[in-house]
Amino acid sequence: MTNSSLQAWVFSLSQTSSKLAPRVVACCLLVLCGIFYTALTEAQAPSKALGLDEMEPQRKVYQQALKALKKGDVKGFKRLKAMLRLYPLYPDLQYRDIARRINSLPRQEVQDFLQQNAGSPLGQRMQYLWLKTLARKGHWRSFLNDFDSGKIKSERMRCKWVSAHARLGKELPSQEIEKLWNVAYSQNKHCDRAFTAWKKAGGINHELAWQRLHKTMQAKKLSLAKYLSKQLSPELKKLAALYQEVHHYPARLKNMGKFSTRNAKLQSKLNQVVLHGFRRYAYKDAKAAYGIWLRYDSKNLFEEQQRQETLYILARKLYQNGHKDEAKQLLAQYKVIDNTRLMESLIRESLAIQDWKMVGYWLDRLPEPAKQSERWQYWLARSLEKNNPQPTPGLRADAIYRKLAKERSFYGFLSADHVQQEYQLQDVPLNVDEAQKQELLNQAALQRAHEYFRLGDTLNANREWFYLAQTLEEKQLKALASLTHEWQWHIKTIQGMAHLKYWDDLNLRFPLAYQDELKKAADSTKIKQTLLYAIARQESAFAADARSPAGAMGLMQLMPATAKQTAQKIGVKYRRKDLYKPSSNIRLGSSYLNQLLQRFNGNRAIAAAAYNAGPHRVDRWLKKASPNLELDSWIETIPYRETRGYVQNVLSYSVIYAYRMGDKGRLIHNNEKIIN
Repeated sequence: MTNSSLQAWVFSLSQTSSKLAPRVVACCLLVLCGIFYTALTEAQAPSKALGLDEMEPQRKVYQQALKALKKGDVKGFKRLKAMLRLYPLYPDLQYRDIARRINSLPRQEVQDFLQQNAGSPLGQRMQYLWLKTLARKGHWRSFLNDFDSGKIKSERMRCKWVSAHARLGKELPSQEIEKLWNVAYSQNKHCDRAFTAWKKAGGINHELAWQRLHKTMQAKKLSLAKYLSKQLSPELKKLAALYQEVHHYPARLKNMGKFSTRNAKLQSKLNQVVLHGFRRYAYKDAKAAYGIWLRYDSKNLFEEQQRQETLYILARKLYQNGHKDEAKQLLAQYKVIDNTRLMESLIRESLAIQDWKMVGYWLDRLPEPAKQSERWQYWLARSLEKNNPQPTPGLRADAIYRKLAKERSFYGFLSADHVQQEYQLQDVPLNVDEAQKQELLNQAALQRAHEYFRLGDTLNANREWFYLAQTLEEKQLKALASLTHEWQWHIKTIQGMAHLKYWDDLNLRFPLAYQDELKKAADSTKIKQTLLYAIARQESAFAADARSPAGAMGLMQLMPATAKQTAQKIGVKYRRKDLYKPSSNIRLGSSYLNQLLQRFNGNRAIAAAAYNAGPHRVDRWLKKASPNLELDSWIETIPYRETRGYVQNVLSYSVIYAYRMGDKGRLIHNNEKIIN
């Protein structure tokens, strides 16, 4: 009898146990478990079980154990758990068993579990659960003894740790308390006892209180700043009130006498207030702010880093508001140390209004490393063409395009289109050691990750994968990426390749996942399948259970409200939980994308931007855009950096998927215009 047969027999008996006398069942199970353990001990390496999927009977027993625990059938849970001692997820059942009894404080079991599962997600979760229980029950001495300050990163738990010292009258960890206190937000209540004891011991001085107040003002936490001002000296209280005043009324900076003092220490704090005011003023009236800035800056009051940030905001807002001469004057008069971010902003402002002369002007002032990037080399070639379409500049632009066209990237594809070259895909398969894969399969962490994944518990599967990946060398990471690809755990293959920084295996990085569902959606909507693949790849990396912080769900990351509206429009039944079903999610996602394409005249780039940022926001961007703005310029000037990168990725991924599917998709058409 094979191991698989034995497991199936045990599972079958567990299923029919209600039909037999309990003592008969118990005896049979004990005998079978003995045979089962012996057979598994003598079996080949677990890798074979993983590869040939011989663990299915054990998975079913594991699932029955979870059901028994959920129903409160403790005896049934223990019986089923005893059958799985050699199953990779046996520690998971141990964790659940201890967790249900944690209030009885089974210290020895917890310590044994932590020792056996050190360095694993389950071990970390048990450590956190144990500390949480000790704190809830007020066992503070045990809490301190068991707390590992080098490993526990949770701010809430660290607050409990510092407060435990105060509760027990122990020496306060002052540096840790100060670190927790000196933040730009209200700290959680578990720190309160430690903060109170620390304050009584003289932990807070006026200087430290000002530091935190300054952080809260920068973060616009005005109520907290007002509260913190009560802890300041009378002199600093006045300054804090001035800080709030300037925040609301930055034009008060015109009265320079109000912002100067002969006290050098106080002047440094006044400077913080002044610079904050200028940043606020620049957004309200950049030209007026610039005029006053010249008077303040002539007195050499400011530290260089603070000054640079203010110069950046002033120059950008001047340019945005049409005061180009003042912006150029500012940049000519003041040396900006690292002006990459500023120059990039000014280039985009010039592109938005198609002022190609100013595009070239700002490009020429980019720091050299940024100037040599693919992005700005492409726009250098474009500006050369637009500014002086004579033979010599034309040849120079052509040379830039041809060099960029060798790259597999958004700007490489754009450049290839300009010189009418074929795209360069550089598809080079990853070199994987098969023996390394077999060795990796023997690791308990990977076995747990695989089992969780097969059971649909992607949260725990992801935890195990992450912990494991941090411990692996390059050759092992290659083996891991190959294995997750074989298991069709696509998001982990994609993440693994990024971790390796190996970008050239297009089979692993751009899998042809969910082919039937995507083909059906493409046929029904007439959207090219390559675009649907690109959206799914960008949105979720093919993780069917993906959920964004904003609440977007599933493969194509649909917001529930959007999915519901789309379902109503196409006449299908909507159930929120179905968004985690690939077929339902792809159907609704492709239908929604189709609506956007129709709304934006079939323009893939604009529809992709709307898919990411919302159609109403894109409508506003289009209304503000210059007439006949070329599409590449519009993409480059999308206000949201995330959406800009999103659109570039979707278009580039469409090209790659066209290659993978034997097609020849184009990025965009040369000189394609937006329609607004």
